Order: sequence, then C-alpha cells, then structure tokens
Amino acid sequence: MIFYYHGQPRLSLWSDSPNHCATVVAMLLVGIIAIVGTFRSSSKRKLLPLAIGILSLCVGSVILILTYSRGGWIAYGFGLAFLAATAPRLRRVCAFCSIGFLLGFILIPKALDRAGSVADQEDRSISNRIEVWKGALAMTAAHSFVGLRNDFFGTQFSAWYQPIKMNTRYGAALNNYLTISSEHGSIWLMFYLL
Repeated sequence: MIFYYHGQPRLSLWSDSPNHCATVVAMLLVGIIAIVGTFRSSSKRKLLPLAIGILSLCVGSVILILTYSRGGWIAYGFGLAFLAATAPRLRRVCAFCSIGFLLGFILIPKALDRAGSVADQEDRSISNRIEVWKGALAMTAAHSFVGLRNDFFGTQFSAWYQPIKMNTRYGAALNNYLTISSEHGSIWLMFYLL
C-alpha cells in the first residue's frame, strides 16, 4: 500500500500507516544486525547465512527509507547506537549499516529533504503531535494513578485538550507510552515498561 504526503509517495507495505511500517522494519533491522553479527566468522558454513543477512539488511534499509518516516529513521538510529554501546563485537556491523543507510539517503529521491524536516516545528505533522502529547501529559497528570479507563483517550482529548484549529480526531496519543499512561495510569505504565 502506498500513501501520499504532500505529493510524496510513502511505502507502508501491510500496515495502515507508513509510520507503523517503519516501526516494525526498524525493529526487524536491529534484530537482523544482532543475528548477522553472530555469523561474522570466515567459516564456509556460515557464509550463506551471512549473505542472506546482508541482503536482508540492504532490502530492509531501502524499505525503511521509502516509508519516509522520520520517527522510524530516528528509532533505527537509536537502535544502532544501543547495539553499538551494549555489544562491542557488533560495532563494525553497526558502522557498516549506518554508512549504508546514509548512502541510501543520497540515492533515494527526496529522502534528504524529508530528513532535514525533522526539527521543523512549522511542519503540521510535528506540531499536531506536540499538541496531542501535551494533552496526553495533561490527562496523565489529572488521572495519574488509574487513568481515564475504558480507552477514552479520543473522547477526552477532543472535549478538553484538543485545540480548535485541529480538525483530526485522535483515538490515541500517537505515542504508546503516553496513550497507556493517560488511559490506564502511571502504575499500569510501570508494569508495561517492566
């Protein structure tokens, strides 16, 4: 499935949103990197799994870039940094993947433009998210222990926290942690994090 954002086609594959697709692909890529790191030996038995892993990383990186999901790109970057920091034997693989990913930005049309808009607060997508997050934080503060209960985020946000200028209805806080804390309370969020 392909979505268009300001005329730019964005890949979403099986997902309802390019951002959801990017989340899954970024997590898969980090997992594949961990697996590829175990097959770095020069033994011939391990050559085929290594080749399959490298091919998977290349295809997955292209798919991730074609989602044009800034959040997915950032999450992948944090995943690479986490792997490099916690598994020293994977540092070379992470460096190789980082360089390959950055080269993908140069080769894929408009990827650099999209990446450059990460900090643009004039972008409606970003400003809307910030407004929704502010509302979710306010709901969490108002109902900190038990939350709103019964998945009422969208109703409460529309009635009390959504600015008049926003036309979109939100059923969730566009962030799993904020959705959980506002709907179910901070205690449930702690269990979720565990």
